[in-house]
Parts: sequence; C-alpha cells; structure tokens
Amino acid sequence: MRAPALTLAAAFTKPRMAPGLTSVEVRRALDDPRALCHRLGLDRGARRQRSGLMILCPWHDEKTPSCSVRVAQDGTIAVHCHACGASGDALSLVAVAHRLDVRRDFRDVLSEAARIAGLDPAHLRFGAPTTIPFVGRRGPALAKVGARPATKPSASLSLAPPPEALDDPTFAAIASVLLHIGRIDEGPLSKDVALYLAQRKLLDLARAEGWAALPASGKAQAAWIEMLVSVFGRDVMERSGLLWKRGSALVFAHPEHRLIIPWRAADGAVQTLQRRRVDTITDKKYVFPAGRPARELYGLDKVRTDTTFAIVEGAADVLALRWLLSRDGIDATVVGLPGAQRWDTAWARHAGPRAILGLDADRAGHLAVGGIAHDLVLAGVAHLERWKPRIGKDWADTLRAERI
Repeated sequence: MRAPALTLAAAFTKPRMAPGLTSVEVRRALDDPRALCHRLGLDRGARRQRSGLMILCPWHDEKTPSCSVRVAQDGTIAVHCHACGASGDALSLVAVAHRLDVRRDFRDVLSEAARIAGLDPAHLRFGAPTTIPFVGRRGPALAKVGARPATKPSASLSLAPPPEALDDPTFAAIASVLLHIGRIDEGPLSKDVALYLAQRKLLDLARAEGWAALPASGKAQAAWIEMLVSVFGRDVMERSGLLWKRGSALVFAHPEHRLIIPWRAADGAVQTLQRRRVDTITDKKYVFPAGRPARELYGLDKVRTDTTFAIVEGAADVLALRWLLSRDGIDATVVGLPGAQRWDTAWARHAGPRAILGLDADRAGHLAVGGIAHDLVLAGVAHLERWKPRIGKDWADTLRAERI
C-alpha cells in the first residue's frame, strides 16, 4: 500500500526546541527534501526519487529538472545540480529561494531555516559563516550559479527576525484588491493579456472567473505597490510573498508574469495567486508567491459531490474542459492540479463515486496517472476513466481548435 503523503505540518512542527541551537542542529532538523522544497516553492515540475526529489535548478534556468535534493548518509539534505555543478545543503536552498547569499546573509539564512524547521530563531547560536559549505564549483561556473566568494562578516550586521507567514484572511484581502484593480478589460494596462486569452478562446471564461493582470509598465506596477503599502502597510506586503526587496524599494516578484489567476479555498476565499507569462518565453511560465504554493485544487470552490469529478492540469484546462463538457451536455465538476507531479493524496477526499483523469497527453501526465488513480480508488471512487484531449497536448489546445 502506498505510504500516506507527508504533510508540512507533520514535517515542520515537531517540538524540537533547544537553547543554543547551532547551524548543524538546524540542518539536521530540515531532514525532509520533499517538504522543504514544497515549503520553498521549489518543487514545481519536480520528479520524485527514492530519497528525495529532482527539481528545476534554482541557480540556473532550465526546462528539465537536473538538481538532486536528497537525504545524505549523515541524515541531512544534500543538493547537487548535474547540469551546472552547483552543490550545497538545506541552507543553500533556503538562501537561493529567498534571494540571499548564504555567506554574506548567513544570520538571516539560518534564522529563516530555523523558522521553517519549527525552531525558535531566538535560540540560535551563531558561529563563523565560513564554516558553512555553499554552492558552486571552483572556477568559471561559480559566477554562473550566482555564488559569491566568502567575505569577512560585518561587525555592524544586525539580525532582523524572519517575517511570519501572512495569515490567509489578510492575503485574501490583498488579493481582492489586486483582482479588482487588475480586472481584464480593453484598456492599455491589460490589452496584451486580453489578447493572449482571446487567442486561446479563454477571455470571457477567465473574466467570469475573476482573473486579472499586472500592468506592463514598471511605473504602473510601482504605483500599485505604493497603493497596497498605504492600505495594508509595508510589513504586511513584505510578508505577502508577492513582492521582492531591492534595496529600500519594493517591486513585484516576477514582474514579467502578468496574468493573475486566483486559486480559491473551498469557501471561495483566495488562498494564493498564481501568475503566468503572456509573452513567447516558455521557461518557468507559472509562479506562485514565495511561501504560498497552491494548497488545494483549482476550482475547489465549485466542487459538487453529486457529479463526476474530473481532474486536469492547471487553471486554463479547468476552464477549457468545463466549456467542452457543458457544450456536450455532460454534468461534471472540473478541478485542476498545480502540476502533474503536484498531486496531494488528501485531495482524493473531494471525489465522489465517479471520476475522470484528464491529465495532459504527455510523459508527465502519463507518469502521474497511476498514483492519482490509486488514491482515488482507495478514497471510494468506483468508476474511473482516463480521458485525453482530442486535439493537442491539453484541453486548452482542444478548446482553441473547437470553439467558434
């Protein structure tokens, strides 16, 4: 029988408090590669391995996962990219996920790592940063992966307490403002986003779902941030995961990912905001806010247990298959995964007696079907079908070809 999925609560809330914590103890506390990568938002497109994950390397751009995150012989996490040669440990991953330098920002990195592990940063005992192994091969590849040589720690370096995760109601309030001011219309701020959706026959469906857009202009984005800070406060916005700090200024994280897709909890409240590129660049098309991945299926707020439960990949495919099923007179609830490899066993509880697996017609979708089907059957699904898009790789392709 398949082992139950390890939840973040189980992985990171163990009562392991102790005074005088060292970096060694923090590393030992972060002993689950899958949970750590999930918490840092680094498991998008990852492949599971026996002792960990193969993820998209966070130090260089790539389309196929080549960075191994596994449990080493000493019980701690070891990281190695087989493409660029970067290597490190759990602290290295925490640093790169938060855009920090593990040597220069050692105190902040260790404090954030302790917080993730469920340890109190106030109990940390800091040693010399030069004792921490960090990423990169010696030689030209060092610059490629963004590593910096060790520097003497500043005597004036002060430790700021790591930000607490933003509560869901506050994030939902921020999201409601963004979705309102960014509503997709024919105006200049969202014209290209509207065109992108129209070309895919999704514009009216996306508008009905409340999708939105960031403006392309950096000045317009800065004005939005100024307004959000004035309403919610700088501290709250820094903790939202939506922004990056650049010196004393705040900017939108991934400003080129301008299509905003709200992922809602069962009660309809926005749990997170997925963002997508609308240009021709295909690498890393989707992003979630730092520390706030999708915790549930897209479309969960519209689930009905008296209908067939259809699972697809992504929000766009949810809209597409909904329209196709409605056109054909088929009554079904359609929900979307945040990725073929991002299935959570607990999500099987939402299914009724009948289910459809409509994952993409590609290798990732094929590999994911078996595990999801296993969980659905154990959850009580009596009739399960595997559907593949009639045209193209996914249901959005089929919609674009068939919708007039």
